[in-house]
Parts: sequence; structure tokens; C-alpha cells
Amino acid sequence: MVDNIISFILYQYKPLRMSHVIKRLLLLILFSVPICLVGNNRCLWAIVIVAMWMLTMLLFLIAFKKPSNKYITRFVCDGSFSIHMSLLLLFLSYKLITIDLDDSLLLLSIMLLLFLMVIALFLFITYLNIKKGAFTVQRANRVNMFIPIIFGVSGMITARVILVDQSQDNLIMFVAFVLLLLSLLLSIGSINILRAILFYKYQIYLNK
Repeated sequence: MVDNIISFILYQYKPLRMSHVIKRLLLLILFSVPICLVGNNRCLWAIVIVAMWMLTMLLFLIAFKKPSNKYITRFVCDGSFSIHMSLLLLFLSYKLITIDLDDSLLLLSIMLLLFLMVIALFLFITYLNIKKGAFTVQRANRVNMFIPIIFGVSGMITARVILVDQSQDNLIMFVAFVLLLLSLLLSIGSINILRAILFYKYQIYLNK
């Protein structure tokens, strides 16, 4: 099992370059701004976005605190970026769905629950792949992409049901669906946090 875990940690690993970090931070800024400018409760959303930025920057600082540990730096940066970007896309999807409506805490809660369920499924599938040694080969089994599609469709159906009495533009709903789907797809990067945790636990085997 240890060999399988080491194979997962090292699977398609590439050192992190500063240019990648800068590009990712610019992307996060690009998608953060619209959330604070569109819809209702802009001040509240601005607080949420700032809190997310503070947490992400804290993780980045932790990752770069020991630059010699290239694995931790890469995995923490990849994982935190994926989760942050996924949440931004999910919030943008929600803001589009409710763009001319009052905020729906129920809808937002359900979308966040779907998001967490997808991450949990990705982690469970990754665990199964580690257990059967899928990462010991050059190309591991791909995570089933139908998972985010199914959950994305479920989220949009839920939105239709909750907002059944509200008028909704079909084009806006389609864009919202695409953003939600991208959010769920990108959340697969959260498994890098698992890689960081496993590296911290099993690094003694990597140093042999």
C-alpha cells in the first residue's frame, strides 16, 4: 500500500514555476471582481471574497515558507487554487441565476452541498485508485467526468424548482450551468491537498 501511495504522490509531478503562480493569482482576481459587482448584498459578498483571498494567501505563504520542499509547495498551491477557483465559478453561477432576484440562501446552500459531495466522490475514487495501484502505471484511470455533469444538472434542476415562480432568461441559465459545470470539474484539483497530506506523512519513504 505504501508503494501505491508514493506512486500517487509522484504521479505526473512537475515543479511549480513562479509564472504559474502569477497567472493563477491574476485569474482569481479576474473572477473575484464580478462577484462583488453583480446582484444584491455586494458588501457581504465582498467580505466573503476577501476572506477566501486571505485563506488562499495564507496557504500560499505556508507552501512557500519552505521552498526546498518542492512537493508541498506544488500540491498546496495547486489544491488551494483549484478550490478557490471552483468556489468563484460556483458563486458566479449562483449570482447569474439570481441576478434579477432576491438572494436564495436555500439555493446557495444546496449548490455548496453539491460542490462538497463532488469533492468527496473525487477523493473516494482517488482512494480506490490508490488502493488498486492505478497510479503505478504511466496513465492512471481517469475520474469519471459524468460525476460533475450529473451534479451540475441536479443543481440547475434544483434552481428551477426553487425559483419556479420567477422569470429566468434561458441564455443566462445556460451560462450559469456552464459555470457550475466548470466549477465541479475544476474541483478535482482538490485531491492535491490529499497529496500534500500524504507527502507529509510518507516523506520518509521518498527520502530513501
